[in-house]
Amino acid sequence: MSRPIISIQNLSKQYFIGENLQGLGARTFRDMFDYRVKKLLRRDGSGKAVANDLWALSGVSFDIDEGEVVGIIGRNGAGKSTLLKILSRITEPTKGRVTLRGRVASLLEVGTGFNLELTGRENIFLNGAILGMRRAEITRKFDEIVAFAEVERFIDTPVKRYSSGMYLRLAFAVAAHLDPEVLLIDEVLAVGDVEFQKKCLGKMNDIARKADRTILFVSHNMEAIRTICTRAVLLSAGKLLDTGNPNEIIRRYITKERTNRDSVINLDNADRQKGNGVVRITQMAISDARNQATTEFRIYEPIKLTLTARCRNAEGNKTAFWVLIKDDEERYVLSSFEYDTFEGKIAYREQSGEEATVTVMLDPSVLPPGSYKIEAGIFGPNREFYDWVSNAGVFSVSGSFADGRLFDQRLGIVTVPGKWSRT
Repeated sequence: MSRPIISIQNLSKQYFIGENLQGLGARTFRDMFDYRVKKLLRRDGSGKAVANDLWALSGVSFDIDEGEVVGIIGRNGAGKSTLLKILSRITEPTKGRVTLRGRVASLLEVGTGFNLELTGRENIFLNGAILGMRRAEITRKFDEIVAFAEVERFIDTPVKRYSSGMYLRLAFAVAAHLDPEVLLIDEVLAVGDVEFQKKCLGKMNDIARKADRTILFVSHNMEAIRTICTRAVLLSAGKLLDTGNPNEIIRRYITKERTNRDSVINLDNADRQKGNGVVRITQMAISDARNQATTEFRIYEPIKLTLTARCRNAEGNKTAFWVLIKDDEERYVLSSFEYDTFEGKIAYREQSGEEATVTVMLDPSVLPPGSYKIEAGIFGPNREFYDWVSNAGVFSVSGSFADGRLFDQRLGIVTVPGKWSRT
């Protein structure tokens, strides 16, 4: 039986909230002394850590075999990025052990490992050398990397002058084409445009299927996890909850996320798919037609969503709101736009620092009984995204259709006008 290409044993990582020094990062004897004293003071009489000790990972253990494509999922703060940073040797674990067998390439942030002063060409060769590749190997792959990244005209320009899109394309192309045995990718691909995301997902699929490479992929895009991954790992509060078939793990994750439901949700730190941040959604409230806060609805009962947004730019901006509804399988089943603004009939304008509140009343009669997730967004007059919150809230629908109608998922997304208003 072959050995796993990645073996993670009782992996734990501790941070101290409010500090820059993490023990091993202390640079002088005094720093280290202060760190040790503070560490002792953080413990109560029983020796347990007090509240400002944070375990980003705690006792995580699992193996990954060669050729597996593993999706790592969980809420923000679950420990996903910390795990990849340890595997990339960016940070060291507090406890436990990681065994890696093979060359590792990582893309945890846009341009990870790039030197801003060097050109695109020089960075390709630099990254290849870091991976332990010979110059002849890099040269053989060079044209393919440049073509994939679509930066031919700028390959001899310092990357500090690249746009964020060019930077990302080249960074991914280098990581994916230089023949690593293990490829680690964080949610960084979410900042790319739709076509580039599809291109990257296709490339990852090709790497895993044709070259028998191993990929660890952190993403909040459940459809991507379901499509390209052979296995999924679910983390929660730094602990391993489950690992197995992607569909089953995704179902458990969604069920867990929707167990504790709030009718008023603070969205300042919510997951976001895209947006330039000029106007940002800060809160969503879910209620019934009588303004009673709830997340449980009967099949014909209207659903009222109240969105609050703040303008973060000095310039006023015309805005239009929209909501999308997903089912348990992460499929879009309903959408509603602020139609008047969308068609340009009304020009709402928020000033810097001011808040805008909008409400929409949805008719859930097109939805079958089940649990649903809400996505919410704001776009401008040229349909550029100001904000897009991927998990703004959840609700459930119960009961049955009075006339016996059945809902056909094959019909796809249903767009409904809704009743929009502003205060």
